[in-house]
Amino acid sequence: MVINTEMILKQKQTNIPILFILIGTILLINSQIANAINSGKMKHKSTIVQATGSTTVCNLKDDKKAAYTFITDDGIYTAVHYFNEDFKRLHLCGSMALIMDKLQGQEEKFRALIAEGHFDVTNHSMTHINFATVSDSATLDKEINGAQSLLKSTFVGQDVITMANPYVSNTDLSDKLIKQHHYAGRNGSGGFNSLNPTEVEWYRLKYISTYNYLLSESTSQVVLNSSVDIALKNNNWLIILAHGAGVCKGCIPEPDITAHFEYTASKLDSVWCGTFNEVTKYIRERQHAVINIKQSKPSGIIIHLTHDLDSKLFNFPLTLKTQLPEAWKQTIVFQNGVRKAAILKTENGIHYAYYDAVPNLGNITILSL
Repeated sequence: MVINTEMILKQKQTNIPILFILIGTILLINSQIANAINSGKMKHKSTIVQATGSTTVCNLKDDKKAAYTFITDDGIYTAVHYFNEDFKRLHLCGSMALIMDKLQGQEEKFRALIAEGHFDVTNHSMTHINFATVSDSATLDKEINGAQSLLKSTFVGQDVITMANPYVSNTDLSDKLIKQHHYAGRNGSGGFNSLNPTEVEWYRLKYISTYNYLLSESTSQVVLNSSVDIALKNNNWLIILAHGAGVCKGCIPEPDITAHFEYTASKLDSVWCGTFNEVTKYIRERQHAVINIKQSKPSGIIIHLTHDLDSKLFNFPLTLKTQLPEAWKQTIVFQNGVRKAAILKTENGIHYAYYDAVPNLGNITILSL
């Protein structure tokens, strides 16, 4: 601190003794600060001191760098079954975009497949009509929200909060109806998605298709695999759109899609493979998350995680990153009395705990072991 005593003395003062006391106090503080720095008790002002207990929500589950979502359209059971066998072997997952009126008595087969845990359900409308050709509100509402309601009752336990527009078509009316009960729509052009979509982008999510209808040929595994690499490089959300598997129009050859799945599986250290509903829940929750540090002491850290969304729908675990005291070598994490798995990492000399927690489910307590 530099004191310009000459300037002070030039100012008009009515109480000279008080002025001398003030100057003496400032000089004493300067001397104490200098002594503290020289003795090592105070760090240099250029050192950034981060707060123990500071907590952030990772962009994606397990702090992965990119998200991968596979969606197979139209409910072609033979294709979904084929994809599912690969998913079981490679620890992948995806979403089935189902057309309610075209299940054709296959409900039980799809229920059994869902129970295996590698596929969930996305809404693909009641009859697969092109939304751009419908102007009647009641008809379009049945196609969108009516289909969603029936899918949820047919496949109990499925939230179906996502929409895959047939023919990737939309109107202002269809957009309005979709937004009433859905939180994401695959209805954009070809490409990649941000990990922080705007409200407009949530209903214009882009995709890479396994079939090029303009060229009437399937997309090569090289292109599909390079899409994973691009998503990783740019920290994107990649959505793959598929129909059938095999030798048919709109299909991708089975060896090609299997090779692509194997390539994707080889990247799971950095890529989060999540269903359409899962990734939507995670990112939506992260965007609405509020973190309150209730206690940060050497004896323990207490955190409260909340959001303002419907907790019945949005209860997907978020991955949190909390800075720990320097002396802590091991830690244990609880939420609402239930122990949570935690991974400790040291980054730039600072200790952090990574763990999953569900918003609005009670306090998170972190203790040293």
